[in-house]
Amino acid sequence: MIEYLRPDVIVKGGDWVEDKVVGRDSVRKWGGQVAIIPEIKGASTTNIVEKIKKVYRSRNLHFFFTNVFSLCMRGSPKNEKRREAS
Repeated sequence: MIEYLRPDVIVKGGDWVEDKVVGRDSVRKWGGQVAIIPEIKGASTTNIVEKIKKVYRSRNLHFFFTNVFSLCMRGSPKNEKRREAS
């Protein structure tokens, strides 16, 4: 996933040790960075995604959320240029 999306930054909570972050070597290879930030109770990726899904479901926008996720998985033009360059 990291190789496909090619993020500039991987952000992890303070409970992570940088040596254990999956994809760190790949991100650094293309000039990105790994950021370990202080842990914020209740702000895990899982919790954030669940909150987003709850809002979209309550507004009956599940179709919209699904399509946005599909577009993200395909990659952005920025990521396409990076893939071509490597």
